[in-house]
Amino acid sequence: MGKLSTHVLDTAHGRPAAHVAIELYAVDGGSRT
Repeated sequence: MGKLSTHVLDTAHGRPAAHVAIELYAVDGGSRT
């Protein structure tokens, strides 16, 4: 399986955002797994 990365910015302060919760789902045949 491949890798996934993300970069979230805090645009109010111009720096990387901290403590951001991420949820990732795979869609297979119309249902989330």
